[in-house]
Amino acid sequence: MRLRVTLRLKLALVTLLLFFIPIIGVQISEQIKRDLLRSQEETLLFSARAVATVLASQPKLFIRERFHPPEDSSEVLYLPPLTSPLRLNGQLDDWPDVNDEASPSMGKGQILFSSEAWDPKSFSLRHITGVRGDYIYAVFIVDDDKVVYRRDGDNQLDRSDHVELRIEDKKGRQRLYRISPRHPGWVNGYLIPRGRRRAIREPRLQAVWELCEGGYVVELRLPREMVGTRLAFAVGDVDDEKKRTVKYVLGTNRQRKSNKDKKSNTAKKIKRTDAEISWIISPSETIESILKTLDRPNSRVSIVDANQRVRATCGELVSTPPPEAPSLRRQLLAPIYKLFTTSFSNANPEGPAALSTLDLDGVRQALAGEPALTRYIPVGEGEKDKKRLEVMAAIVPLKNADTTVGAVVVEQTTNSILALQNKVIEESITLAVLLFGGAGLALIFFAFRLSSRIRRVGRDAAGALTSSGKIRSIVPLRSRDELGDLSRTLADMLEQLRSQSNFRERMADNLEHEMRTPLAGISASLQNLAEELRTLPETKSRYITMALTDIKRLEALLAQIRDATSLQEMLSLDQREFFELDTAIEMWLEHSWKPAFSGVDFIYYRPEGEVPFNGDPQRIHQVLDKLVENAVSFHRRGSSIELELQRGVSSVIIIISNQGPGILREMQGQIFNSMVSKRDSGSKKTGGAHLGLGLYIVRTIVEYYSGTITVDSSETSSHTRFRVELPLQEKKGELKNG
Repeated sequence: MRLRVTLRLKLALVTLLLFFIPIIGVQISEQIKRDLLRSQEETLLFSARAVATVLASQPKLFIRERFHPPEDSSEVLYLPPLTSPLRLNGQLDDWPDVNDEASPSMGKGQILFSSEAWDPKSFSLRHITGVRGDYIYAVFIVDDDKVVYRRDGDNQLDRSDHVELRIEDKKGRQRLYRISPRHPGWVNGYLIPRGRRRAIREPRLQAVWELCEGGYVVELRLPREMVGTRLAFAVGDVDDEKKRTVKYVLGTNRQRKSNKDKKSNTAKKIKRTDAEISWIISPSETIESILKTLDRPNSRVSIVDANQRVRATCGELVSTPPPEAPSLRRQLLAPIYKLFTTSFSNANPEGPAALSTLDLDGVRQALAGEPALTRYIPVGEGEKDKKRLEVMAAIVPLKNADTTVGAVVVEQTTNSILALQNKVIEESITLAVLLFGGAGLALIFFAFRLSSRIRRVGRDAAGALTSSGKIRSIVPLRSRDELGDLSRTLADMLEQLRSQSNFRERMADNLEHEMRTPLAGISASLQNLAEELRTLPETKSRYITMALTDIKRLEALLAQIRDATSLQEMLSLDQREFFELDTAIEMWLEHSWKPAFSGVDFIYYRPEGEVPFNGDPQRIHQVLDKLVENAVSFHRRGSSIELELQRGVSSVIIIISNQGPGILREMQGQIFNSMVSKRDSGSKKTGGAHLGLGLYIVRTIVEYYSGTITVDSSETSSHTRFRVELPLQEKKGELKNG
C-alpha cells in the first residue's frame, strides 16, 4: 500500500525546514564554546604561572611552612580546614568522610605501647583532625571491647580509658593533657604536671564522650593559641577494672625507637617510652595573604604540597548569578530550550579544596614538573537537581630553586561560557519559533485554502455524474491561477460530454422511432406477400419466413434500446404498492418462466411466512425476468435453475443460480455495464445477437430501489449465483417480522 502524501503534509514538511535555524545556532554556539574554553584554559594557566612565580621569589617561605616532606609522614599531623560548623555533641553527622576509611582525612592510630600482643579486634582507633576559625577540632572513633571509666575520687587519669594530648606551646615547652570521664557526656581536659603533683583542670580543653556500637566516640576542641608548632594525640585502653593497668596506647604520632627497635614486630610487647610529637601542618595564613593580593574574580587558587595536602586557598568558585524571573516567552519555550541547551547548577561548590588533600587529575603531573589542565565535576554536584557543574583547573609546578615542592591550582567554573552558549541557542530557537509560527500559519492557511479549492473541484467532478447516469454541468472557479484553469477545463469537458450523452440518448430514441415505421411496413408487406403467394415453392417461402424472423429480432432490439434510454424516466413514474413478493415469484414462475422455457427445470425455495414488499410488481418482474433469462441462456443442459427468497431483518434477498460456464473475475465488475455481453452472437441457445443491456437494466432498477446486486462465479467454477438485496419497508400501523 503506497503512502498517500497530501498537499498539507508536503507544505508541513517544507515548514519543518525552518528548524534548521536552531540547529545552525547550536553548531555556532558549540564553536563559540570551544573557542571560549580554549581562551579560559590559557587565562587560567597564565594566572597559575603568575602565582607560582610570586611564591618562588620567597624561598624562605617554603622552609618556614615545612613544604619539604619528611622521611616519615607520621612526623606530620595535618590539620585541614573544616568548611562546615561543628557542634560538640558526640555525633558524627557534621564530620566529613567519617564513614570513608579510605579518605585522606581519616587517620589510623599507631601503637605507642602494648602490655601484650596487640589485638585489633580488641582495640583500634580512627580519627579526624582539622581547623575551623580559632579552634582545633578532633574526633576519635574507638573500637573497644570493654569501656572502663574513671572512679569517683580517683585523681590518676591514666587508670581508665583516656585520651592524651601532647602539645609544644609557642614558647617551646611540652605539656601533657588527659581526658578521662567518670561517665558519658561533657568533660574537660586536665593538665598533667611533671612529677607527682595533682592534675589541673583545663576549661579551654572541652570534649564530649559518647558510647557507640562497639566502643565510644570522643569529640574535642581546643584553642589554637594553646598550640605552638607541634601536637600529638593518643588514646589509652584499660580493660581490667581491678588492676586498672594500661593495656594499649594508640596515637597519631609515632613511638621514638632506637635503631635496634626499628624492625620490631607490632605483635610483640612494646615498652612505653617518650613519643615524638608531630609537626603541625595547617593552612598557611602567610601564603593566603599573598594569594589575596593576586585574587582573581570568580576563581579559587589553591596551593598544595608534595603530599597533595592543601596548604593555602583563596577565593571561591562563584558560578553565574541565578537567572532573572522567567518571562512568558521563557515559560512557554522552556521545554524546547531544554532539548538543546546544557543545564548547569548555580550553586557555589566547595570542591576538593575543602578536603585534606587535593587529588585531581594533573596534580601528580604538576608535581612531576609538567603543567596540566583538567576538568572535573565536584563530588555531590549534579545529584541534587541533576544539573551539571563543571570546574576547570590549571595546575603548574611550584618550585623552590630547582626542586618541585608543590603545585599551584587555579580553578574556575565553566558556567559563564555555558550561560553564553545557552543564550545564543535560546535566541536562535526563539527566532526559529517566531519564523516557524508565522510561516507555518501562513502555509497552513494557504494549504487549507488550496486544499479546499481542490476538494471543491473534486466534489464538482464527482457530482457531475448523477445516480441515474446523467451528466450535469458545474460552475467553474473564478480564480486566474492553474487551479482555476483546471476547473474551467473540467467544466468545458463535462459540458461537451453532457451534450454528447444527450445527443446519443436522443439519437437512440429517434433511431428506434425512425426504424420502427419502415420495419412495420416491411413486415406487413412480407406478410401480405406470403398470403398472396401461398403456392410459392418451399425454398422461396422459407426466405420470406427468415426475413420475418429477422424483422422480429430487430423489433426486439429496438425495444431494448427504448427501455434502456427511457428507463430512468419510466422509473420515476412507477406507482409503488405493497404486494406479497413470495406469492408473486411463484405466480411468475408458473405462468411465465416455465411456459417460456419448457425444457428447463426450476426449483423455488420459498421462505416461511409472507414477504410483503413495497414496489412496482412489473419492475420487480422485469428484474427477475432478465436474471432468469440470463441463467437459462448459460445453464448446462440437464441442470436446474434455482430461485431462493430470503427475508432478513430489514431487507429481502433473492438468489438466482445456475450450473454452467463461469464468469471471469475481471468480467464480474463489467457485466452490469451497458453494451457488455458474454453471449455468442451466432448462438441459437442464447437467442442470437444481444446488445448487453439486460443486466444493465437490472442494476439500474435495483439501485433505484436502493438495493445491491452481486455475482459470485469463477472461470473454473460450474456454479454462478446472482444475489439481489432490496430494503424492506414497514406497512403503516404494522410491525415487521423478524
